[in-house]
Amino acid sequence: MPDIGKRIRKRREELKMTQEELAEKLHYKSKTTIAKIENGTNDIVQSKVVEFAKALKTSPAYLMGWIDLAEKNKPTKDELALFKANTYEALVVKEMKKLNRTGKIKLLDNAQEMVCNPLYNPDYKTELNAAHERTDVKITDEMKRHDDDIMDDDDF
Repeated sequence: MPDIGKRIRKRREELKMTQEELAEKLHYKSKTTIAKIENGTNDIVQSKVVEFAKALKTSPAYLMGWIDLAEKNKPTKDELALFKANTYEALVVKEMKKLNRTGKIKLLDNAQEMVCNPLYNPDYKTELNAAHERTDVKITDEMKRHDDDIMDDDDF
């Protein structure tokens, strides 16, 4: 993780921000922690990366080294807007652009499969389709026995 420290220092200096100012924004007690992170002697926890990115007016993807805004091959305006909206989606789009048609179809299939899995989508609700007795006709005892016989049949 020393590279993240270098990126933090670079971005902080671009903003003409002191270590003390950054420490204050992140609610650290002193600049010592910032100095250690920048020098690579202290790691930062994953949850803090987002806070650092906000304080430094950049994206977590830049701090993590997934993208480099200074490279010639920098993201398009649309990709940059997507990075600001949500880093994960932007990274998926960036990787998808490298795929051929077959790869894009496979990626879409996998994504659709994952959306229907509560392991990956906590908002997914399983839809149960239960059979109910008919309400459009009068159900006789003979009809009920017939249905029960079918349900009790091990070979059915």
